[in-house]
Amino acid sequence: MTADGRKIKHGLLLRTAKLYGISDEDICILKESYNLQHIIDFRMPMEMIGSNDPVIDGAEYHHLNVIDMSDFVSEDAPAVDFNSLDLIGVTQLTIQSGMLEENMYIGFLMSDYGKKAFSKFFHILIDADADRAVLWHCTGGKDRTGLAAMLLLSALGVSENDIMEDYRFLKIFDIYILRRIFCVLILNYRNLVR
Repeated sequence: MTADGRKIKHGLLLRTAKLYGISDEDICILKESYNLQHIIDFRMPMEMIGSNDPVIDGAEYHHLNVIDMSDFVSEDAPAVDFNSLDLIGVTQLTIQSGMLEENMYIGFLMSDYGKKAFSKFFHILIDADADRAVLWHCTGGKDRTGLAAMLLLSALGVSENDIMEDYRFLKIFDIYILRRIFCVLILNYRNLVR
């Protein structure tokens, strides 16, 4: 609900994690129940390898990369082939680069990639049909996707407290995911040492 009491129409703005692996039933729901018009994918190209979004008839796909990983690697660091990294490699590089620090979101917004991506995001929303849904996602559906949702909710007049409450709920869930990633990193490290 907006600060002045207006409600955002249900089912037109869909925020989610990656679509790779969704069921045929889910695709049918997106297509028929939500009348999906646009899919916006905020993932980096390396995150998309082997996990492309399904083709959904009637929905236009947009890849809007928010992050250029080379922005987060120091000039004196050894060259990295970003496209060869798996999830563990991306996570390790992300942690080593300091990308997960408190300024991460500001970095997303201030980078050339981020400015272009979020600008295009709003243009897609503005141009969308009033009775058709727009879905946006990244890999986990929380950081880039959550930032896009925060920007959109703010533009629609939702109070800062409601926006923060919405995002805080995702971060509580995020603690569980981060613990799982940490466990995977430890297990992989142990396997490498053996």
